Amino acid sequence: GSLDYLIVKADKKGDHVFTIMSDDGSRFGDIASTVDNGFVLTGMNYEGNNQAFIKKFSSSENIEWERYFWTDSIQNIYSIKQTEDLGYIIAGRISTDSNGDMDVLIMKFDAQGNQVWLKSFDNGGYESAQVVHQISDGGYILMCRGESFNWDNHECLLIKTDSDGNEIWRKTFSENDFGMCYCGKF
Repeated sequence: GSLDYLIVKADKKGDHVFTIMSDDGSRFGDIASTVDNGFVLTGMNYEGNNQAFIKKFSSSENIEWERYFWTDSIQNIYSIKQTEDLGYIIAGRISTDSNGDMDVLIMKFDAQGNQVWLKSFDNGGYESAQVVHQISDGGYILMCRGESFNWDNHECLLIKTDSDGNEIWRKTFSENDFGMCYCGKF
């Protein structure tokens, strides 16, 4: 299908190690290395049901586990990271009402991929979390992008949460003429 993903692993010299390709209509969201030298990826499958997924792979490309969660509200998953407790945190966007409002999504999973909690944050328009990082106090920082419903006001949001995903603070940076927000961990 047109939404399939391809993952290629190469060694330090650029030589091919393995290739993984989906053929189930999945759209790739993000990929992250894990402490056991494996990796985890997340995304959405739009064939039939809307399903978000997490797949955990060993260092030799074998699927250790995969979790699908059916949803008519989660719209996209953009970021995944392994957490200090060896679980996972994902971020994206979720539809919370019938008016087309999109809100920031953050979800925590345990080491086996079982959902621990889900939180959403509304800033009054169309928002999505683009990147999530765990920080030194065990909480999370979300870099988010937002747009008003008239599409003429773009904003970057930073949202700080505690380790349970509860909002501690939010900062908004707003301009009328920029396109995208980007975030890194320094």
